[in-house]
Amino acid sequence: MLFVIPVIADYAELEPVIRKALVKRSARPFDVPGIGPVRARFSHITAYGTTGGRIAVGAQFSAQSLGDPDELASGTVWLTARPVNPPNSRRLSFADLEIRGVTGNRGTDLLLKLANAPGLSETIANSLTQNFASDYDDLLAKVGRAIDTKREGDLLISAQIDDVTTGQLKATGRGLYLPVYGTGTARVMLDTR
Repeated sequence: MLFVIPVIADYAELEPVIRKALVKRSARPFDVPGIGPVRARFSHITAYGTTGGRIAVGAQFSAQSLGDPDELASGTVWLTARPVNPPNSRRLSFADLEIRGVTGNRGTDLLLKLANAPGLSETIANSLTQNFASDYDDLLAKVGRAIDTKREGDLLISAQIDDVTTGQLKATGRGLYLPVYGTGTARVMLDTR
């Protein structure tokens, strides 16, 4: 028997992970080419699926140049990236990170320069890189228990998973979609005891 299990990770699950990584990274200044060290404070992260199979991440923050205290900025920088995983791999990463826009009320130039500095985009990309082998193994154990021998009236139904593979991640409107394919065996026996 062949079965397909659609696994979807909600974007809301990624937002606190990204925010935590940015807050931790902001403990030291970002080195911004042409400006020098910049201190940034992050307050809100938004993530969702967008066109072209990409994920959009909005990072709301304030920034101040340490070399010029009058150079202040606040707003949201939007980045997009494409989720990638090798087939049958439990490792998720993101490629083709791009700045897609800046919204803010002051210091747009500083926000853009900070967003394009290696420290910010690398921090976001690294925070999104995950190895979900443990979660995957937990899911398979739950599925195994769910399809173990069950009684339905006079019928005993038993099933087991023989092999499982994963496909390519896709960013969708509802979340990150990972197709999971499996093969297994099932048996139905009549038990009138």
